[in-house]
Amino acid sequence: MRSVDSGGHIEPLMVTQGQRWSPDHLQRNMKLLTIPEVAEAMKVSEKTVRRLIKSGDLPAFKVGERGQLRVEEQELERYVESQRVRAADAPAPQHEVEPNE
Repeated sequence: MRSVDSGGHIEPLMVTQGQRWSPDHLQRNMKLLTIPEVAEAMKVSEKTVRRLIKSGDLPAFKVGERGQLRVEEQELERYVESQRVRAADAPAPQHEVEPNE
């Protein structure tokens, strides 16, 4: 059950981990992105974004009565950075193109 603060506001929970966020965290300038915005930024489908949230790889918030998902911009940046690969780790091209001789 969520607790209610003295102002009558329900404390939000992180969807993927169920952790309570401190008021200090909530008061900082936080930009929340919709699922379509996250999908567009990452150039993936909305279904992929939802899978990342469900798996816990991308933290998200449920907002409103209908529980719409939002991703903090900073969390998206953190996730994308964590997926960076070095050239040595990058997969080899599927089709090598031979130069014309």
